[in-house]
Parts: sequence; C-alpha cells; structure tokens
Amino acid sequence: MTTGDERERDEPSARLAARLRASATGRDEEEAALLRDAAAQLESIAAERDRLRATLDRALVGIFRTSLADGRILYSNQRNAELLGYDSPEDSIQGMRTSQSAYVYPEERDEMRRRLVERGHVERFRTAVYCKDNRVKHVVFSARLYPELGFLEGTMADDSERVARERELERLGEALREQNAELRAHNDAIARLSAPVIELDEHVLCVPMIGALSPERFRALTEKLLAAIVAKQARVVMLELTGAQLVGPETAAQFVTLARATRLLGSRVVLAGMRPELARALVETDAALGDLETCATLRDGLARLRRAG
Repeated sequence: MTTGDERERDEPSARLAARLRASATGRDEEEAALLRDAAAQLESIAAERDRLRATLDRALVGIFRTSLADGRILYSNQRNAELLGYDSPEDSIQGMRTSQSAYVYPEERDEMRRRLVERGHVERFRTAVYCKDNRVKHVVFSARLYPELGFLEGTMADDSERVARERELERLGEALREQNAELRAHNDAIARLSAPVIELDEHVLCVPMIGALSPERFRALTEKLLAAIVAKQARVVMLELTGAQLVGPETAAQFVTLARATRLLGSRVVLAGMRPELARALVETDAALGDLETCATLRDGLARLRRAG
C-alpha cells in the first residue's frame, strides 16, 4: 500500500509524463520521438516503482523507514502496520508519529541506537513495542542506517510465539524444580521412616530396612546409625532385612563396610531376615564376610543375645 506522501510524489511523475506527450504534438518528428520516448521511460519507471511497492506491501514481514533527524515514520508497509495494530500504513504513520514512542523499554531502544551508531546496522534485535491499543508485542528488528540519505530502513517480525514458548519452558522448568525438591523431601522422609533406629534393649539397636537400598540411601543410613551407636553406647546393631531390596553390588558391599565401622565403635552387626537373593548378592561382592553375623529372624537374634547374657 502506498502512503499519502508517496502518492503525492507519484502525481508529479504522471503529470510530467502527460506534459511530455502533449508537448510532442506539433514538433518535428525527431523531437516528438524524443519527448514520447522520455515520457515512456518515465511511465516505465513509475510502473516499476508501483510493482516494487506492491511487493513490499505483500511482504510477510513489516518494512519501515524512519527519519534520522526526528524519528518520524516515513514509510510503513501493510504488515508493519498490522503488527502494531493499525488497519493501514497511513493510520500507523499518523497514530505513532515517531518511532521512539513505540518502545516499551527505553533502555533497549538506546541499546539498539548504540549498535546502529557503532556498526551501521543491527540484526535480529529483540525488544517489545506498544501497539495501537497499548498492548505489548514482542518483535525482532533488523535495520540499517543510511546517514547520507537521512533515514533508517528495517524489517520487523512478530516474536511473540518464541517469547511465549520461552516463558512456558521457564514455567515448566520451575515447576519441575519444585517437583524435584518435593520429591527429594518425600524421599528423605521415606528414608527416615523406612529405616528408623529403634532401641530394643539396653545397648541393643534395631533398624528395620524396607524398600530399595540404593547406595545414597545406605550412606545416609550409615551416618545416622553410627551416630546412634555412639549416643546409645550400643554393643549390638540388628539390621532387619525382610523387606529390603538391594540396588546393585555396591550396596551389598556397603553392608561389610557398615559392619567394620560399627566394630571400630565397639559394636557388632547382626543381619536378621536374610533372604536367598540378599545372601547371593553379598557373596558375589567377593568382600570379606567375617564381620557379619546372621540369624533367621529378629526373634531368633534377640533370643541368641539373651542366651549370651
């Protein structure tokens, strides 16, 4: 779409071509031919300019030109006007007056100016602008300075979908972080509840171990249990394994490590409720099992302790 200022500039071209053709009348053939040829060239240039403007108006990106002197908008194609909420280029030029008023964040406008001055152009500069109804729209600019001509030309495209996707990803990321934190808290609570340190008798502690015994969980249990041994001056620690599930050979080896650590504190470990798969996992670690005592059930272990006095 051609703006009002450009239509005014087109009218002299049409009038000049008409005058050239009119003045050819009554001239000798050579002069008349030159005048008609000049008129034809002028009309051809005008037609080519019209085709170019039509192409610009059909472009899928906004195209604009602004004055370097005062920021006044000199040209806007249809897409540029639509991006800013206007019905036509004329409306956008009249409604906005200057390009400076369109920016939501003045500091971003100043940054774009700085880059233009330093480099003479900017590419894919992202910012936010005000639309006709004061809605905020995220856009991406590319522009080039033409100081010798006194204007800036550039393109503008809608960046709202990308910004919306990024915000959604940020929201999902934050939600995921919150869920992970909540899950860790739940896992910690489960770990505490599923392996409580119970004082069965004087100097005798029992730990019912339930669920998957991952290396991380076993390390936390070891720290908790060793602290309880010191606090209670325990001489025996019974690990009740009926509901336990080993996770990998590393966990099996940690039973031996725990037994050695408790022995250094003057206590010993008794494994109660040993199941075949647990026994096989311990044997497959190739660790020295001499520090481990076993019994069929927790009741058997307590009975053995009482008999031992």
